[in-house]
Amino acid sequence: MLDFAIFAVTFVIILVGAVLYLYPSSRRASGIPGLNPADEKDGNLQDIVNRGSLHEFLVSLHQEFGSVASFWFGGRPVVSLGSVEQLRQHINPNHTTDSFETMLKSLLGYQSGMGGGANETVIRKKVYESAINNTLKNNFPLVLKLVEELVGKWKSFPEAQHTPLCAHLLGLAMKTVTQLALGERFRDDTEVISFRKNHDAIWSEIGKGYLDGSLEKSSSRKGHYDEALSEMESVLLTVAKERKAQRKQTVFVDSLLQSSLTERQIMEDCMVFTLAGCVITANLCIWALHFLSTSEDVQEKLYQELEDVLGSDPVSLDKIPQLRYCQQVLNETVRTAKLTPVAARLQEVEGKVDQHVIPKETLVIYALGVVLQDSDTWSTPYRFDPDRFEEESARKSFCLLGFSGNQTCPELRFAYTVATVLLSTLVRQLKLHKLKGQVMEYRSPPRWRQRAPLHSHTHCSAKDVKMAELQMLLEEEIPAGRSALLDSFTNLERVAEYCESNYVQSPDKQRALEETKNYTTQSLASVAYLINTLANNVLQMLDIQASQLRRMESSINHISQTVDIHKEKVARREIGILTTNKNTSRTHKIIAPANPERPVRYIRKPIDYSLLDDMGHGVKASAQNMKAGGGGLPRTNPPTQKPPSPPMTGKGTLGRHSPYRTLEPVRPPVVPNDYVSSPTRNMAHPQQSPARTASVNQRNRTYRCSSVLQHEPPGAAAPKPAGGRLPAVPPTLVCHRSAQHGPQP
Repeated sequence: MLDFAIFAVTFVIILVGAVLYLYPSSRRASGIPGLNPADEKDGNLQDIVNRGSLHEFLVSLHQEFGSVASFWFGGRPVVSLGSVEQLRQHINPNHTTDSFETMLKSLLGYQSGMGGGANETVIRKKVYESAINNTLKNNFPLVLKLVEELVGKWKSFPEAQHTPLCAHLLGLAMKTVTQLALGERFRDDTEVISFRKNHDAIWSEIGKGYLDGSLEKSSSRKGHYDEALSEMESVLLTVAKERKAQRKQTVFVDSLLQSSLTERQIMEDCMVFTLAGCVITANLCIWALHFLSTSEDVQEKLYQELEDVLGSDPVSLDKIPQLRYCQQVLNETVRTAKLTPVAARLQEVEGKVDQHVIPKETLVIYALGVVLQDSDTWSTPYRFDPDRFEEESARKSFCLLGFSGNQTCPELRFAYTVATVLLSTLVRQLKLHKLKGQVMEYRSPPRWRQRAPLHSHTHCSAKDVKMAELQMLLEEEIPAGRSALLDSFTNLERVAEYCESNYVQSPDKQRALEETKNYTTQSLASVAYLINTLANNVLQMLDIQASQLRRMESSINHISQTVDIHKEKVARREIGILTTNKNTSRTHKIIAPANPERPVRYIRKPIDYSLLDDMGHGVKASAQNMKAGGGGLPRTNPPTQKPPSPPMTGKGTLGRHSPYRTLEPVRPPVVPNDYVSSPTRNMAHPQQSPARTASVNQRNRTYRCSSVLQHEPPGAAAPKPAGGRLPAVPPTLVCHRSAQHGPQP
């Protein structure tokens, strides 16, 4: 029992150690360095979303883990190769499948090959490539015609008109691919517009929805994608049946119908070619024109080659291989713009890259965008330099990546042909140049001017995608839908006339009626489709315009808020100025007079006290003689009236030369003319002693103004009190000159 317990404990310890030892490596693909899954279900999808794109994620992945790295796409391990040497080791054993086709079909849910082994896959690939080559040979004049129409349209524009270059070149690619792949049906603009809507819906979700997992999380987006995919598949199946009945061999689908492929496989190949062909062709043309506008030397060198090889003749399919410098320009465009940044292959058999083993059924990502910007492979990798492909090593590396030679994907060869036709036609008639004073961005198209002897200029500035779509709707889609609706009106009249005449003339009325019903159903369905298409275009236009109005309203509101904030700041600043403490000085400012006075020199003068001797003195006088117990000056005559003496000029209280004058003396009271003396005044006064008189006179001389007894008013009888005394009355003021009041004798 003890032995069993020891064995059990030892086994558990070994098992736990094995799990701890193997767990970190099991989270990576066969021990290849890389990221552990951030989520059990989504893997590293959130890391891809955070980086913005799969290309940016791969750049950071290889910077951290080297040229061979791994990550998790959902619950599936993925190996990424990011150098030329590792790609060379892996491509050779897996050269039977196309990496771009494999990735696109896997995203669409299609199967690569014919459902069998490697031989069937090779056969299907050869059929696909042969169909594209035959299509270019049979329809090269059509490509030249479409390009000349676009260049002629650009030449006819006024000087200052802006052109949505991206929208126009995408339209050129869409028309070229659909007409060469599916036939004359897509010469109608309404068919091209309908095809483009489904194409854009599918491609946008393939490029974004599948990578970040948002497509599966949004039921509305998923429904819109499934609807667009089913409509496009239905159109392709219908075209294949129509072309099979016509037995023509001029377009891409005709070549596929001649093979042993099933209808489903033909539809899948047509889907891949139309989706990839439109996008690759449009991007190659757009980037080629952009890079040519940034380098006048490259543009002039290309112009000289076109003049030397073609002269004044249009380009032909057999002369394209002679345009070597044009081929270098397109190669450098693909490399600099990273036209195809990512490709993928499924590891069919177990492989090995360096010391790392890649298991079977592992998804292998080719980080072409990382390799195309690798400084170890390319000198000055971020510079547009077509001359680098004059070196044999650069051409071999480029061929190894699948951008030239036998490894080139068929869609890229098709895009090279269309871009060569565009450059050979455009560069000989228009000269491209950058907008002065504007920094060119990724979405910024160039501006061009016509070569001599033409001198008009056509501007093409950077436009938003919504503006390009709006202009496309206003210029092409809505007018085309309206004209198609008008044509259907004429066709309905013709159908009605035919049905009427057929019903009248036909002996079998029932058959004629059934035929009329069929024509009616088909005609009404066609009209309903046209109305629906036109209504959708109008609604889309209104949505774009409403979005622009909302954006404009938002800008106006932002400006209004900015103005209000500025006003409030100004108001607060002005109010704050009034509330701040001011440091006022204690001394007030002295303002000097305009005409200052001359200062007067101070002269001290002695005081003359004798100046007051001539001004007179106040004396006390009794109003009436007091008979008993009283004394005073005897007054036998009434006071006389005498005017005051005039003032002394030039005299002052402060001195003889003082600027201040002496106040005028107060005029003494005037006795009225009807003055009546009191009876007591006529009475004999008792003799007063000289001493008493002298004392009174002396006291009167001391004051200028003295108090006297108030006299009784005339005619009033003063009552005599007991004891013979007069009552005391308030004193009054009397002024006399000092000369009149000397001492009494």
